[in-house]
Amino acid sequence: MNAEPADVEGVVERIVYENPDNGFFIARLRQEGNPELVTFVGNLMAVSAGETIRIKGRWVNDQKWGRQVRTESYETILPNTVTGIERYLGSGLIHGIGKVYAKRLIEAFGVETLKVIDTDPDRLTTVEGIGPKRASQIREAWEGQKAIQSIMVFLQGHGIGTAQAVRIYKRYGDAAVAVLRENPYRLAEDITGIGFQGADKIAASLGIAKDSAQRLEAGLHYVLQQATGEGHDFLPEQDLFERTASLLEVESGALASALVSMVAGGDVVREGDSLFLSALHAAERACEVHLKRLLRTPKGGISIDGPKAVEWVEANQKIALSEEQKLAILEAVDSKVMVLTGGPGTGKTTLINCIIRIFGKKGLNV
Repeated sequence: MNAEPADVEGVVERIVYENPDNGFFIARLRQEGNPELVTFVGNLMAVSAGETIRIKGRWVNDQKWGRQVRTESYETILPNTVTGIERYLGSGLIHGIGKVYAKRLIEAFGVETLKVIDTDPDRLTTVEGIGPKRASQIREAWEGQKAIQSIMVFLQGHGIGTAQAVRIYKRYGDAAVAVLRENPYRLAEDITGIGFQGADKIAASLGIAKDSAQRLEAGLHYVLQQATGEGHDFLPEQDLFERTASLLEVESGALASALVSMVAGGDVVREGDSLFLSALHAAERACEVHLKRLLRTPKGGISIDGPKAVEWVEANQKIALSEEQKLAILEAVDSKVMVLTGGPGTGKTTLINCIIRIFGKKGLNV
C-alpha cells in the first residue's frame, strides 16, 4: 500500500456507503479541474452529497477498491458560488430545504443565501412557500450543522483523530466540547479505544497542568482500575502511589492530597492501608454478607460418602480428576460453603459439573 500524504478539496459527489453507528463513510469527491472522482474513506460526521470539504490523510492502494484517500482529518468549506450553494442546500443536509426550496432561495438571495440563513433568518419568509414554521426549522437545522462542524474542528484541533472524534460526538452530542473542557479524563472510561494515555494527551493539549488535582485523581483511579485486571480488589497505599507516580511522572508525595479528596468524595474507600474503588469495595462486602448468611444456614440432613462420590462421578463422566479436583469434591459434599477459584483452563467448569451430577444423583435441586 502507498502511504503518501493526501490533501484534497472538492465537492462530495455521492455517498457510496455510510454506517450511522460509527460514522464510517465511503464517498466520492469531485475536484475542480479533475475529471476523475476521488474515493475517500474514514469516520466522518454528517457529510452529505453537495458539501465542499477539505480532506487530509493518506493515499492508499486498496487491492479491491483501488486508489483512495484514507481520511485522518477534514473540514467543511461553505460554498461561495450560486451553483455550489444551490447544490449544497439541495442535498437535504439542512432539514426543511430540498431542491425546490434551494432553487427558490438562490433566486431570492443569490450568493448571500447562506449569510441570510445564518444572520437574518426572518427574511426567509419572503420566499414563496416558506412560512414562519419552515423558516424556524431551517434555522435550527443550520445551527445544528454549525455545532457539529465546530465540535469536529475543536476535537481535531486537539489531536483527536476523526474516528475518535465521531465516537466522542455520538457519545456526548452537542455537549462534547463542554465535557472535554470540564474533564477530558472521562474519555478513558466512556470512549472505546482512547484509554488513559490518550485522554492524558488531550488533557495536556487543553492546558491541564501536569500536577493538577484533576490529573492526579484520574491517574489514581486508572491505576486502581488497571489493578483489577491483575486480580486485585485493592492496592496498598505505597504501591498505589508508586505506580501512579511512575505513570504520571510526578513525585509520589504530590498524590496524598488527591487521594484524600477521592476518599472524601466516595470514589475510593480506605480500609487501613488498603485502597479500593468504591464499587469493588461494595461488591466484596456483599460477598462477605452472603457467605456469612450461607454459613449460618443449618446443614441439610443428606450425607454423601465423598470418596465413593469421586469414584462414581469419574466413572459416570469417563474422566480422571486431578488430586486437587478430588479434594474440592470432598470439600463440596461435606461443607455448607465452598469457594472455588482458579484461572482459565484450570478445570473449574468440569469440577462444577461433577458436583452438580453428584448432588443430582442424591435427588437434590441445583
